[in-house]
Amino acid sequence: MVGRTELRKAPPSSTASASQRLLAQPRLLTQPPALTEQIWVGVFTALLAGLGDFAIGVARNPDPHLAPLVWLTAAGHLVSMYLPWGLLGGALVGSALAAIRRLRMFDPLRHRLANPQWRRYDPRGFATGLTALVISTAFVASAHRLAVHFTTNYHRPDLALWALALSLLVLVVLLSAVTSFVWQAALVVARAAGRWATAATLGAGTLLALIGAASYAALRFDLAATIENILVGTDPVRLVWPLGVALTYAIVARTVRRKTVRRKTVRSRTVRTQAAQEPSRSAPPRGFMAAAACVVACGSLAATAHTYGIYNTGRTWLEGSSVLGLPLVRSYGRLADADHDGHSWTFGGKDCNDDDPSIHPGAFDIRGDGIDSDCFDGDGWPEANSRIVNSYGETPANLARPNFLIITADALRPDHLGAGGYHRSLSPTIDQFAETSSFFDHAIAQSSRSIRSIPAIFTGLYPSQIAYGPEYLYPSLLPENKTLAEILSQHGYRVAAAVGTDYFTKVGGFFQGFHEVRHASSYKPRRELVLNRGLAVLQRLAPRKQPWLLWIYIFNTHWPYLHDGRPSRFGDSRVDRYDEEIILTDEQIAVILEQLKALNMNDRTVVVIGSDHGEAFGEHDNFSHSRTLYEEELRSTLIIRAPGISPSRIERPVALMDLFPTLLNFAQIPLDSPTPARSLVPLMNKPTSRLGTKEKAFSKRPIFSELLPDGKFPFDQKAIRENHLKMIWRVREGTTQLFDLRTDPREQRDLTDARPRDARRLHRALRAWMHTNRETNRSSAIIARNRLKNVPRMSHRIQARIPGYFTLLGYDLPTRPIRPGSAVRVTFYYRVDNKISDDLLIEVPFTAITALPRDFHGTHHPLNGHYLTNRWVPGEIIRDEIQVVVPPSLRPPLDLTLHFAVKRGPRRLSLQTDRATTQSLLTLGKIRIGRTR
Repeated sequence: MVGRTELRKAPPSSTASASQRLLAQPRLLTQPPALTEQIWVGVFTALLAGLGDFAIGVARNPDPHLAPLVWLTAAGHLVSMYLPWGLLGGALVGSALAAIRRLRMFDPLRHRLANPQWRRYDPRGFATGLTALVISTAFVASAHRLAVHFTTNYHRPDLALWALALSLLVLVVLLSAVTSFVWQAALVVARAAGRWATAATLGAGTLLALIGAASYAALRFDLAATIENILVGTDPVRLVWPLGVALTYAIVARTVRRKTVRRKTVRSRTVRTQAAQEPSRSAPPRGFMAAAACVVACGSLAATAHTYGIYNTGRTWLEGSSVLGLPLVRSYGRLADADHDGHSWTFGGKDCNDDDPSIHPGAFDIRGDGIDSDCFDGDGWPEANSRIVNSYGETPANLARPNFLIITADALRPDHLGAGGYHRSLSPTIDQFAETSSFFDHAIAQSSRSIRSIPAIFTGLYPSQIAYGPEYLYPSLLPENKTLAEILSQHGYRVAAAVGTDYFTKVGGFFQGFHEVRHASSYKPRRELVLNRGLAVLQRLAPRKQPWLLWIYIFNTHWPYLHDGRPSRFGDSRVDRYDEEIILTDEQIAVILEQLKALNMNDRTVVVIGSDHGEAFGEHDNFSHSRTLYEEELRSTLIIRAPGISPSRIERPVALMDLFPTLLNFAQIPLDSPTPARSLVPLMNKPTSRLGTKEKAFSKRPIFSELLPDGKFPFDQKAIRENHLKMIWRVREGTTQLFDLRTDPREQRDLTDARPRDARRLHRALRAWMHTNRETNRSSAIIARNRLKNVPRMSHRIQARIPGYFTLLGYDLPTRPIRPGSAVRVTFYYRVDNKISDDLLIEVPFTAITALPRDFHGTHHPLNGHYLTNRWVPGEIIRDEIQVVVPPSLRPPLDLTLHFAVKRGPRRLSLQTDRATTQSLLTLGKIRIGRTR
């Protein structure tokens, strides 16, 4: 009765101001707003959030090349994708308020919120707040447990959804029934607390509970590593954006409530003459405004669903610059994807048949079946043949069967050399070498990932045309590939290599054809190691009458830079340290070239200085390499000095893989099969003037680059370069970008909308080229082989559920001992239990009684990155095989223990087995490392 007495205040005096009279109406202020009012508030908040997101995107990337119509369309799409969430949020808040409207025990809480007195003794308000905390916590915890139970035990999503909905309804009824008892118990606690039963105490207790939960998480998990993993590569604005939207909602709701109260007060207390003088100020009914908001939200979303992507530049800007543009597009796309193939018929998905999962953009289109499987240009694909019979150029008469010295500096950008116009003097030796050589100004890597780019150089094939073996982390090369080293060896050459890292020792078949390989025993050894070993091999090869090829691979310019703690003379930024490494690399190259000169080998040796790809420094919000196909990662260094050929600067685009037929051209060894690579000797002979037929072919030649998915980097991207035009196609996302490198060398202006004919022509050429690649490298073929209709036989059966995601049904392990240097083959079988929105990582660590190398593990994206978990279809069975190379350094006999875990970001998910035990790391079995015949 105390609480009700306090709420009955005397009416305000007639002399009080309007604001005082307004604040003196607690029943009006504390009365829960109507559902229609909250819907209107939610939609208006979503409108403000969408416009705010658009403003942030403009501040981040004020692209001056976008037309006003594109800006307007992007803003409309962004706002329209926010509105339904505001509609849903307002409906939920309004429903919750309406549900508690009839419970009188919430009157004190509403009154205190309207007239906050945080330190005042209020046992009833304290009990109400405590009850709300207990009931909401119980609801969230129980709902989570129910969701986990039904999604893991019901393998039909429709049954799981209905069961979960019914259970939640029962849960709400039960919690409503016990709410009064909980409130009575909370009231006893409040009275026992005495003067501490205040709103401030309740708030402080809630804060302490949250701190305690965070402390528990910090003790159980590596909190520092978790925070670091969250912040690195994460948009900080996106992290705080939901809080900002919630605060905006609260402000808008409070403002609308006050206006509603003021309107009701004016209507009830003003005289008739005042009401008659202001008839036009009456607002439309709140229900009408809420209905209009619903129509606008749903209608605008429908319009966006059908028109999203008509301006490719606007789509690229929205998904790359806004805060929640990309997550919103993906969420709506997943909801509209009826056949669960990862492509919807709306929101830019371009799926021409959303009832058939085998038909979608990026699918392999079989010619003649009458089905447009890739939703592009009808049935089949354009004719294309990237492989040609090579036309060799004339070589100097005195250069028969020369020696070859190839010096590769990993990730060496040509625009960081003096010869490339860099503002710092870093490379005097390379610059002087370029003055006496053929300098290729636009040498394009076939991939920005070393284990794809270097095999392309060695084979003269594009990465997707190479035959790969096991692809986990380090894709191996099958013996059917014919490499440069093998061909030279067959024609009497001695082939050797000195490699400044152990990185390629894990790539099976990488050194096939080499007679001698001296590689480091660690990832980043002492920088002088490769120099000393390279000089030693060079001194042994020089006296031979037999021609030779020596490949020296310098790893210094690969991240991390200055790993030995050496300071940079320029500063401590990433670029400063990279530039210091270039200086040190240039000094090493100077020693190698001096040694070659001292051995009197210059007149008989073709020298190549180059790189395998470029390096990014944030030009497109990315660092290092292996993630994009922009110029900073693809443009590479290529300088060739051949005795008898005049120095020149060649500006025509060439491919790094062209080195394969170029060296064979110098060695006068004919190719026995067509190849997409072309000899550069014709260009070196006639770099600019009076180009013949052989040289003019370069001007019309498209050059392709690609990122193929693997266990570590699951990116699927293609690029085509035709003269100064370049297109990048992100196959999985279905987006393209077109650039004119002649006017836009930094790739800042997307011309897809401005030049639609060029965009369609290059996209058509890309799709045609993809059909010339090896079928075993196509993601669609790999997925089809590993999607199983039934649960197969397996050596070890297990039911390990990852609640809400999928179940590990079992696995196969090798039964015989594995010798060091060979591969451990492990196969996992999954059943997809639910639609997964996260890109999960499968963690497969090994343990033993001795310390194991840090990079000896089986952590991977499913199917080596070809089939990410956010594309899985509920109910399907998936086979996931990995082959991990056992380090040669392991000494048998040794027993390895194999473990299994699933990671979402930096955190391991819980696994539940048949024994009802929950753990984050599951021990599977043992693998014997031994000596085998």
